[in-house]
Amino acid sequence: MPQALPSHEEADRPTRDIFPPTPPRPTVGDAMRRFWPLVLIAMLALGAAGAYYGRSRPPVYTATASLTVGLADLTTQTVPGFAVGGEVVASAYSRSIQTDGVIVPAARGLRMTPGQVRSHVTSTPVPSSPIFTITATGASPGDSVRVANAVSRSMIAYGRSRSNSSGAFAALLQRYRQAVRRRNQARSRVAKLRSATSSGSTTSAGSSASGNGTLADARADLETEQLRVDSLAEQYRSRAAAPGSTPPVQRLVDATGASNDRGSKVQLYGAIGALAGLCIGGALAVLFTGLRHRRRFAP
Repeated sequence: MPQALPSHEEADRPTRDIFPPTPPRPTVGDAMRRFWPLVLIAMLALGAAGAYYGRSRPPVYTATASLTVGLADLTTQTVPGFAVGGEVVASAYSRSIQTDGVIVPAARGLRMTPGQVRSHVTSTPVPSSPIFTITATGASPGDSVRVANAVSRSMIAYGRSRSNSSGAFAALLQRYRQAVRRRNQARSRVAKLRSATSSGSTTSAGSSASGNGTLADARADLETEQLRVDSLAEQYRSRAAAPGSTPPVQRLVDATGASNDRGSKVQLYGAIGALAGLCIGGALAVLFTGLRHRRRFAP
């Protein structure tokens, strides 16, 4: 009988035995699971180094003083619109903390340059309240407290200079007097036109209509000037009724102590060091795993 020929499977079997399949390369997760002690040691070492660096840095001390707009008593705060108006004014004063009117007098009292004071001072309004805070930083607790209180006093003086000063009263009184003069002139003009209209019965109808139109304009001018006089009088009475010794900005809480950022810096640099340790430890774990894989399955 003729002998059967070998099949293709039998012919290919020696080839598969000579070239076995290559095992898959290990992943990053495999490398970190295998060398997890190395990753942990790198994280702990660099995290401790970062925390030590954060603790060894000179701390920055922060002191805070609080100011309020208007009177801080309950009677004033119950006035309609006080909360909204006080919040708006407090926000405006908070933004003006960097102006020369506040910084220059404070720098003069501290014997510092305005640039130095400006770089160490910030202000933040308290939401939904007429209060804003002044925060100062310094190399020591005493420096930060001194700067915060000096800028706070300067802000109070700045607000007092824009309150019920004698100059503001004089300007308002002058405007009131001018409005009264214009009102009296308009009243005299109305009286003259009324007298001329009543005595001009023998004039023509066209002239009479023109005179009535002029009289109506004069009356409108008189009402406008009277309204201006009433408005200025009400403003003057409101300013006069306000206590002249009460500035629109008052001291609420002085800066008495300071906190430092040493703890936050230790946490920050410690976390950065631990993250760097994780990256470096992971990279070493991948490198060692790759070398081991190549040595194990080298031809």
